[in-house]
Amino acid sequence: EGLPLFMSTPQLDGGMGFSSNEIGLALFGQGILLVVCVLFLFPYMKERLGTLQLFWLATLCIPVVCVVTPLLGDVIPYVSEPVLWVLVEAYMALKVLAFSTGFTAVSLLINNSAPSRVRGTVNGFSQTAAAFSSMIAPSLSGSLFSWSLQNEMDFPFDFHFTFFVFGFLSLGLCVCAVLM
Repeated sequence: EGLPLFMSTPQLDGGMGFSSNEIGLALFGQGILLVVCVLFLFPYMKERLGTLQLFWLATLCIPVVCVVTPLLGDVIPYVSEPVLWVLVEAYMALKVLAFSTGFTAVSLLINNSAPSRVRGTVNGFSQTAAAFSSMIAPSLSGSLFSWSLQNEMDFPFDFHFTFFVFGFLSLGLCVCAVLM
């Protein structure tokens, strides 16, 4: 998760220049949005659209979230602080919608596709794969972000690079979702 690194990076280096209190406030807002999404929005959307369609929707949103992330740093010189906070929380809402909806939908799809006799094994394997991804992603994003700050290269290899790489990788998820 490169977002806290990006938020704490000084604006001169392409980050948002947030203090730890501001990062905490942004993530607190994300937490509230996550609770609302999982408890209220997801069940409503699942009833209206269905699990597979929600997964498709999430996979389409994830590349957008990745590409939009560094743009938050780009707009700082042009907007007031209240407008910036509205943009940050709007971004957090899209991020929560994409990732929590996607994770919950794929968990339901996996659970519903497995025969009852092997459901525990299949769910265990899927959670292990998710945990492995959660272990690798911070190291990869941190290394890429560090490289992008030190390479002295121009766009898109500057601070945008990490988020564009993950956006590109998430297009593979979109392809997999379409094939389902």
